[in-house]
Amino acid sequence: MTFEQWLRQQPSCLSRQFSEFVDGQGRCEFAHVRRVKRGAGVGIKPPDFGVPLTHEEHAMQHNKGEAYTLAAHGIITDNAAQWFETQAQEYYEKWQSLNEKGEKNVS
Repeated sequence: MTFEQWLRQQPSCLSRQFSEFVDGQGRCEFAHVRRVKRGAGVGIKPPDFGVPLTHEEHAMQHNKGEAYTLAAHGIITDNAAQWFETQAQEYYEKWQSLNEKGEKNVS
């Protein structure tokens, strides 16, 4: 299972909710966390770097920005970009650890 596939099966990093259920399994959207230092640019999404968000949260992130989205969920921080980057790194590390243990489907 790819990181993106696995991440879509995780609850939102903000609300711990899912956007929808498919065959009884919760699903979220893969929200890319784009940073130039990770190779992002106009029209370029770095592979394997994102967080799970519900559809509504993902739309809010795009329309209102990361700081607004965090504040709307009661998360107050001076550096919203760093908060999302830290979350993305933690999810990626968890996925890598599960892959090393052969537990690709564990959430």
